[in-house]
Amino acid sequence: MSAADAWVAQRARQNDKPFFQSSLSGNQEEDEVVGPVVPKCASDVDQLVKRIHADSGHTYLLSEDYYLYKDEMVARSIFTAYRQKGRQEMVVKLTNEHELHFIEYLNDRADKHTSLFVADWKTFGVATFNASIGSCPFIVYERGTANLKTMHDRRLNPFQMYAMVIDLVDAVKFLHRHGVLHGNLCLTNALFCGHSSKTKLIDFAMTAKLNLPIRTYGKPEYCPPEVAVAIVAGRSIDATPAMDAWALAVTLLKLFSRRTDTLVELANLDGPRIVRKLASPSFSFRESIDTCLHLHQPQKDVLRKCLAWDPAARGSLDDLRHLVPVAKTGQASLDAISDKLTGLQITMWQLDKFLVPSMWTLREKTGRGILPKARKMLLKTDFAIEFCCEMRHDDHPCDMSSYRSAADDTLVVAVNSPLVEKALPYMKVTLKLFKLASVVAGAGGLVGDFLNFDLTTMDRIHAAIGAAQSINDNVGSLGLEDKLADAVARLEQNASPDEMERVKREVQDAVTQFRQDEKMYETLKQLLVDAGYAFNHRGHIGGLTKKLVRADHKYFPGQVRWVCAHHADAFQTSFVQ
Repeated sequence: MSAADAWVAQRARQNDKPFFQSSLSGNQEEDEVVGPVVPKCASDVDQLVKRIHADSGHTYLLSEDYYLYKDEMVARSIFTAYRQKGRQEMVVKLTNEHELHFIEYLNDRADKHTSLFVADWKTFGVATFNASIGSCPFIVYERGTANLKTMHDRRLNPFQMYAMVIDLVDAVKFLHRHGVLHGNLCLTNALFCGHSSKTKLIDFAMTAKLNLPIRTYGKPEYCPPEVAVAIVAGRSIDATPAMDAWALAVTLLKLFSRRTDTLVELANLDGPRIVRKLASPSFSFRESIDTCLHLHQPQKDVLRKCLAWDPAARGSLDDLRHLVPVAKTGQASLDAISDKLTGLQITMWQLDKFLVPSMWTLREKTGRGILPKARKMLLKTDFAIEFCCEMRHDDHPCDMSSYRSAADDTLVVAVNSPLVEKALPYMKVTLKLFKLASVVAGAGGLVGDFLNFDLTTMDRIHAAIGAAQSINDNVGSLGLEDKLADAVARLEQNASPDEMERVKREVQDAVTQFRQDEKMYETLKQLLVDAGYAFNHRGHIGGLTKKLVRADHKYFPGQVRWVCAHHADAFQTSFVQ
C-alpha cells in the first residue's frame, strides 16, 4: 500500500472530515492574512524543520519509495527528494493536513488535465521521522525549474511573460472549475517547469471551497480589498472567484512592473497596516500600473479593471487574458509567442538539466603528475576529481582557481574507490576527447569548443586515468568511447580534408548526444551525491561556473555551458549576463 493509500485509509477509519471542513494547522507564513473565523496557528512545520536540521541524520525515509535529503533545502519547508528506484530527483514539501485534503480532493476527481495546471505530485502522506523530530504530513512534487520571482529576476522578455499569463489564467480557472479558491496566489507560488514549458500553481495550504467562509488568506500585499474589509470589521466572508482574480492581477502587475519587492503603494508598511490601507475604498494601484514599461495603454486598462476595489466592478480571469496583445497584433503575435515559448522551453530545459559539468577527469592530488608504479603505493595515493571547461575558443590556460571553493577540495578519492570505478567510463570518454583534440590540432585546426581542450594538462590526466584503469581493470566502456577511438584511428591515417571535416561533424554529433543523455546525467549527479558533494543550485562547481549562452549565438543558442573564470570573462558577450 502506498503512503497516499495508507493516509486515505486511516482517515476513513477515523471518519475524518472531508476537504474544506477540516481545521487548518501550522505551516503559515508570519505575514499571511488570517481572517476572524480562526486565530492564527503556531507554525508547527517550522519547528519540525528546525528539529530536522538539528538532527544528526542526512536522509529520511518518507515512504516505501521516497526519501528526503536534508542537506538540499529548496525553500521554506521544501527539500530535495529522491526516489529509491531510479534515483529520480523531486522535491518534498512538509505541510499541514489541509493541503493533503486538497490533493486527495483533486485525486478523487481524476481529471486528466490536472498536471497541466498544478505541480504534479507523486505521493503524499504522513512521514514519521525519529523520536526527536516527530511526524509531519508531506507531499512529493515534480521538481520545477524556478518560481516566477526567480524567473523574473532572470529578466524575462515580454513574450515569455505573455506565455506565463496564459498558463496562470488557465491554471486558476481550472481550480475554479473544481470549486476551489487558491487563496495564496503570488510570484513564489507559480512554478515554471522547463521540461514541459508550463507555468503551474503550487502551495495549496490555504485553499478554500468557493461560496464557503475562508479561514485564512495569503500574503497581505496580495489580499483582496473585500477580504481586508472583513478582517478590519471582524466578520467572516465567503470565497469568490473575484478574490483570486485580484491576487493574480497583483502577481502579474509585479511581473510586468519589474518589481518583486513591495509595490510602491504599500512600501514601508507592515502586514496590519497593509490590510487597513487595502480596506480603504480610495485605495488604488494606479502608480504601479502607470510604471509598467512593457505594457501599452490597453493592457494597463486591463490591469486597472482587474484591480478594481469593488469586486462587483472587478474584471474576471478572462479579462486578464487580454494582457496578451492578440486583438491588436493578430495571429502573428500568437505565432511569435509560440516561437519564443519554444525557445524558452529549450533554454530552461538546459538550465534545469545541466546541474553538473559533463566532462570529468582525474589527477594526482599534488598536481605533480608523478605516480608510483607499484600497486601497493598507488593504492595509497590520493586523487582529485576535476572537470573540464566546456567552452574554449582560445589557447589561453583555464583559470580553475577563481571560482573554486572549499567544498571542491572534498572531491578527493582513492584510486580503487567505488566512486572512481563508477566514474571511470565517463573519464575515459574525456581522455579520448583529449586524444582526438591533439590529433586534430596536429592536423591543422580545432573543431569548435567540443575539442578545444587545454592540452598542457593531457599528460597528467592520461597518467591518472591510466592508473585508475590498472586498478579497476573490469570497468566497462561507453558507446561514445568506441566512436571516439574510431575517429582517432581514422584521423591518424593521414585523412583528407574532406574526411577530417566528416569526422569532426560525427564527433560533434556524438558528443552532443552524450551531453543530452538522461541516464548519463543522472549517474554523474548521483556520483556527487554519494561523495557527499551538495551540487544542487550551485552556480560554481570544481572551479567552473554555469553560464547560459545567448539565444542569438550562432552555434549554441540557449545552451548551458560550464566554463572557467578566464573563459567566462573572455567570451562574456556570448553569455546571458
